[in-house]
Amino acid sequence: MHQPNVQKSSGSKENAWLSYGFSCMQGWRRSMEDDHVVLLDDDGGFFGVFDGHSGSNVARFCAGNLFDFVSKTAAFDEGNYAKALYDGFLAIDKHLYANYSNERSGCAAIVLFIKEDDLYCGNAGDSRCVLCRDGEPLPLSNDHKPFLPTELARIERAGGYVWNRRVNGALALSRAIGDFVFKCNMQVSWDQQAVTSAPEVRFIRLNRDHDEFAVIACDGIWDVLNNDQVVEFVRHRIQSHIPLEKIAEELLERCLSPRPFGVGCDNMSVVILQFKRT
Repeated sequence: MHQPNVQKSSGSKENAWLSYGFSCMQGWRRSMEDDHVVLLDDDGGFFGVFDGHSGSNVARFCAGNLFDFVSKTAAFDEGNYAKALYDGFLAIDKHLYANYSNERSGCAAIVLFIKEDDLYCGNAGDSRCVLCRDGEPLPLSNDHKPFLPTELARIERAGGYVWNRRVNGALALSRAIGDFVFKCNMQVSWDQQAVTSAPEVRFIRLNRDHDEFAVIACDGIWDVLNNDQVVEFVRHRIQSHIPLEKIAEELLERCLSPRPFGVGCDNMSVVILQFKRT
């Protein structure tokens, strides 16, 4: 591409508990493979970013259906939302495999489920969620990379290997929904495949006197700016009373490379959640 596609899909909404703004941009890539979900409820919501690769099918399916899979688990009915996220990620992945086993695409998936002041972050891949607490970044997720010791051990147990920091020399992340070519070992359980869809789930109790906002974004953002830089960027603009949707758009523009190479050339998606003080 001679010029990036800078057209953005953006939006915002709020309730008594929180407000959100989001924006997505294709950038220098030939197609848009990211997708997102923003579901606002009376007492919380379900928000996520799905960073697709090798196509957009899995990311699009997750954006439209992951919450249904999570909310239909027995754990969700019991109020065990951490387990519901874990089970829901595995369930949607198994559904895709059962019905579309030849699908080549996959996606990193990160979601934040909010129930009043309870936050549950589920992550499989290298997207990221960061909370701003008293002006400082508090990561709610870890990047899942193949060279990390725990990830490498699982990959090797499943019969895979890591070369050039990639699973089987091909995939740069070690957890994802889809990517069924890396889920071929029927001697291990589904959550122990070389590339697993099992999310890492973290729970945190929101403190509305100290917790200001959260940022959920794909690695197209985090490859350009680190946690501190993103929090500073967003916080400064919130303090200047810039709408969240506009802040999200400005963040994408800040991360876009002026040239069609190097960092800043990926698809970009971000959701910003601002917590209202009681």
